[in-house]
Amino acid sequence: EYDHVSVIIDPYLAVDITVPIVRVIAIHKALDAKRHPILLKPHFGVKDKDGFVGEMKKIVGKPYDVVELCLVLLKLTSIIKPKKEEVEEKVLKTNKMICTHSIFYSLYQNSEAFRK
Repeated sequence: EYDHVSVIIDPYLAVDITVPIVRVIAIHKALDAKRHPILLKPHFGVKDKDGFVGEMKKIVGKPYDVVELCLVLLKLTSIIKPKKEEVEEKVLKTNKMICTHSIFYSLYQNSEAFRK
């Protein structure tokens, strides 16, 4: 049972995409055992990694989109079927974020391996 995603951006900090606003937190908070963290490390070249981390830094301070989260949960339960174009449009045309959209869109933009 996992309900949240953060991105480690350097040895000390992580981007925490959460309500009410995307923020930077100390890495020790993101990795606190009480949160039951799991680390996933995508295979990146240096350029791809720098691009991804740069994209994550750009969203700090943007509001979290609670309505979109509700729509995503409905889609995950198959009540509404998701479309790739919807995710791209949400990320490109709004200032509001949810963790999955932000992270997957940035991975897609910065990693050829992820696009495959």
